[in-house]
Amino acid sequence: MQDDGDDDNLPQNMQDGDDDLQPQNMQDDDDDDDDNQPLPPEVMYFDPTTYTKVCKIGTRCQLVQTVEFIETLDAELKWFRNHDQFKHIFHMPKEPNHMIQGMWMLMVRTAKTELARECWFVVNGVPIRYSIREHALLTGLNCREYPKNYKTLGSLKFVEKLFKRTEDIKIKDVEEKLEEFKSEKSTARLKLAILLFLAKVMKADSKGDSKIEEFLLRIVDNVRACETFPWGRFSFEQCMEGVRRVMKNMKGVVKQKAQTAFYGFITPLEVSSRVNYMSG
Repeated sequence: MQDDGDDDNLPQNMQDGDDDLQPQNMQDDDDDDDDNQPLPPEVMYFDPTTYTKVCKIGTRCQLVQTVEFIETLDAELKWFRNHDQFKHIFHMPKEPNHMIQGMWMLMVRTAKTELARECWFVVNGVPIRYSIREHALLTGLNCREYPKNYKTLGSLKFVEKLFKRTEDIKIKDVEEKLEEFKSEKSTARLKLAILLFLAKVMKADSKGDSKIEEFLLRIVDNVRACETFPWGRFSFEQCMEGVRRVMKNMKGVVKQKAQTAFYGFITPLEVSSRVNYMSG
């Protein structure tokens, strides 16, 4: 791809080799992500008659609780606040009585498309796109391409040594281990804190009694890899999967006393929903 000199105008977390984020490659290589592709906003998951109906929406993302816990660990808090990506999350203002019902107003206005790597919402008749570009701008996370063979980064030696197994390790197991190490500053405690954060905030797809995926168990054994990995791309994919799950579970119908749960890092979508409704 030719250098047209515009790269300096992009956020740093979208520069340097992320071809998916370059306008030319989005047009030439992937029709799904073509900026000029027309959106058929008339095809919606929900009928407009459902827009005034109420649905209780929950989230698997335990951002506030996880940050507050890490703030009790001085050494680990310093690591997170100095992390090129995660520092943006730790510098966010905390909201008392945080509610995510605004997300429902966005979800119920989701448009049907064939695009796997972006979502469209129609608010007040205006199509609004949420792609990895918007995710990068809202989060400040690294959204570049994954490194080659990224699923083999790190190893399972750390979790095997600590938990005496490499399978069926759950969030609650990590929380219990952290309580054991709470008064002991060590590399093990840092790795446990990183694992807790990745499982409850970046992945955020399960409750405390569900298993943590092997990739997260492996990468925490390599702290340097945890610093440079494109967590923006990782969390964006979890967001897209979260939207798809809600659409699949609801099936375009809002029943009486309906409720659903959103999987993935929900915060940037929450911000997007607020911005769009305020501008609308």
